[in-house]
Amino acid sequence: MSHIVQTAWSNPGGLSRRLAELPSEPHALATALENILIHVGIAHAEGTGVPERARNDASARTLARLLETALARDPRPLTERRAPADLLYGTCHDFALVATAVLRMAGVEARIRVGFADYFSPGFWDDHWVCEYRRGGDWKLFDPELGPRMRNRFGVTFNIADLPRRRFLTGARAWQAVRAGTLDPATLGASAIGISGDWFAAGSLLRDAACLAGIELLPWDTWGPAAEAVRRREVAEADLPWFDSVAAAFAHPPSTRAATYALLSSFPGALPGNSVLSVVDGAPADQPIL
Repeated sequence: MSHIVQTAWSNPGGLSRRLAELPSEPHALATALENILIHVGIAHAEGTGVPERARNDASARTLARLLETALARDPRPLTERRAPADLLYGTCHDFALVATAVLRMAGVEARIRVGFADYFSPGFWDDHWVCEYRRGGDWKLFDPELGPRMRNRFGVTFNIADLPRRRFLTGARAWQAVRAGTLDPATLGASAIGISGDWFAAGSLLRDAACLAGIELLPWDTWGPAAEAVRRREVAEADLPWFDSVAAAFAHPPSTRAATYALLSSFPGALPGNSVLSVVDGAPADQPIL
């Protein structure tokens, strides 16, 4: 299956025509997304916080739900700037999901990538989700969260539609770097909430592999051996070879979704079931994936 086909998570449902209002050129798309979507971390950093009615925005699992919420608050074209109270308050996951869906609708192969970026906190690799799209036969990274406002905030000068690979480590690459001793696990995680460690890298490895296979879950979802690592806040010694094998397989993933799904299926416990361990309001709980 091609990465042009929408997944159960990126499918806009009956709102395809509204999604088509957004431009498919990456720079223009990142600019447009700043009109409708803001990261919850940025809202808190700027002192405005998250409106009560937007408290659960980041927990929306599907693009259709995000679009329904955005249009219920403000039915104007998605390119129109929303008032702060009418914005969607999400995470990098939501920027990546919307961008990936827009590109797929435009006939561009696109997939979500999960990993870590070094351009938000100096000396730290922050958990981050971006879009990867095919252009001219090559896969390029695109960070749709880096519209003009965010580029200015973080001093970003690189091409956001061709993100340098040295600035973003995929889940597999991050795990391999930690295991090789070239990346300190204490500098990898979520700096805003003060969590880091090899257990975080293990979860990102599986989330990235799942997204490549067309299973686009939330940043706080874990399953299989990674779920146990989250509970313990460390990876069990016995599980290290298993994660090493998954990372080796996905450091250079297959180009098709079907082949990626088959590869992920070959590792017992690597595919999520109908529910996952999801950390909701700081407490782990089982949540359905759709």
